Amino acid sequence: MEAYSMDLRERVVAAYDRGDGSSRQLAEVFRVSSAWIRKLLRLRRERGSIAAIEYRRGRKPQLTDRHIDRICELLAEEPDLTLEEVRRRLRLPVSVPVLCTTLRRIGFTRKKSCSCRPSSSEATCAANGPASPAG
Repeated sequence: MEAYSMDLRERVVAAYDRGDGSSRQLAEVFRVSSAWIRKLLRLRRERGSIAAIEYRRGRKPQLTDRHIDRICELLAEEPDLTLEEVRRRLRLPVSVPVLCTTLRRIGFTRKKSCSCRPSSSEATCAANGPASPAG
């Protein structure tokens, strides 16, 4: 559910401050609940602001920006490390799947460099170019 706009919040508070009616009467005029108006006034009183509170959805990330920077540095030096090797070398407090999800989120892929010789019938990776026709 989306938070009410700042414009609506300001109009409701201004109407209340002018004395245009009680929270119940203003709720009917602005087509909101009277409980929401009371909550809005409480927020203004307690926080000094009527802006919507930002809530973070989902779990808190287990790896900080500092962790991610260290991972990027290590992978820049040695791009063919496995996830387990990265985790062990940096002593990261997470599982391999969490590390995999984090790397995918920041744009790293699991594709390793082509270290095998090219196939005679079919390309094994983009670096080898298109496959030659069989014949």
